[in-house]
Amino acid sequence: MAGRRLWLFVLFAGAGSLSGCAGRVDSAPVGARAESTIVRVVDGDTLDVRLRGGGTFTVRLLAVDSPESYDSRYGSGNECGSHPAEVLLERFVGRRVALVADPSQADRDRYGRLLRYVEMPGSRDLGALEVTDGLAMPYPYGDPARRLGLYRRLARSARREGRGSWSSCGGDFHSAVPGLQNGL
Repeated sequence: MAGRRLWLFVLFAGAGSLSGCAGRVDSAPVGARAESTIVRVVDGDTLDVRLRGGGTFTVRLLAVDSPESYDSRYGSGNECGSHPAEVLLERFVGRRVALVADPSQADRDRYGRLLRYVEMPGSRDLGALEVTDGLAMPYPYGDPARRLGLYRRLARSARREGRGSWSSCGGDFHSAVPGLQNGL
């Protein structure tokens, strides 16, 4: 029986790697609010989490966009501010968080990532924290997310006070060379 389980594991893990998932990301449904633990930072707006009841998921923070640390549609990787955005999120690896869905938004993006707000105990929103620190900007997609207005107010304040990429990159969040692409 143990041999059969191992064979099934190898079969499914192999199938996952062929599909680009490497067998590590669960595709099971997740509720509107789910308790989880951050296990890895993928980049400044994407995390891997483990749900309290089991399963590992990749989560894209809702309604924010941070500089890319890999090649993107804007050009080369290591865009201005990508490292500080990742470092900020890495402070929370191993911590318990709540994944909060927004009924105005899709459950998953085109890459299969869960779209969620990520909250620390006490309702501390990680997306809002990044925007406040000038390490991400509001990102509207389709219907406006419920927290988009809050994120825009936080971004205006961060810009006015020159925090994060607003001062180091002149607000060009997606440029490795400031001035090539406007962050708004």
